[in-house]
Amino acid sequence: GYENNYIEFVAKSFLSTFYIALIYACTFYFIDYKKSSLFLIATALLIMGCLFLFRTPLKLSTISNCFMLICTTSLISLVLFSGGITSPVLPWLICIPFIANIIFRTLGVWVWTTLVIAVVSTLSYFNMNDVVLTNLWNENTNSLALFLFLNVGLILTLMLFTYINWYYRFKKEKKTLIKKVQY
Repeated sequence: GYENNYIEFVAKSFLSTFYIALIYACTFYFIDYKKSSLFLIATALLIMGCLFLFRTPLKLSTISNCFMLICTTSLISLVLFSGGITSPVLPWLICIPFIANIIFRTLGVWVWTTLVIAVVSTLSYFNMNDVVLTNLWNENTNSLALFLFLNVGLILTLMLFTYINWYYRFKKEKKTLIKKVQY
């Protein structure tokens, strides 16, 4: 079995992602990108559903892969419907291997990283061959402000996950240290 603090760490990662999806759903709603807003609300609800899976006999790896599938599908869909390779959401795909690296062992990291590489490569191929993807961004949207907001949010998100990971590892080391002192 897994240590309780590792399960708590994974659950906090899910919860953080839930809040981030809701924040961006509200943001997209106010910049008149309502379809993506609804999509992110659905994503947040699915992530919340993953939290309830902790009460089932499913393995932690299965629950984590469900979570990663929801996040990956959501981000890829947002990229596809906001301009493809020129999408302001594209840099967010880096979160997939980053979070996979925190949650999984080596094989899981490679699988999710390979998927993201395949998606970016396919988007590049489409761009090189002039395949036009649907762009649902409103023409009135201030793209510079949106790019800045998305990229600052990305940096803050990566910092949040780094902090959660650091906190988990520190807590784990502290627990191990206490065990050594007790024995």
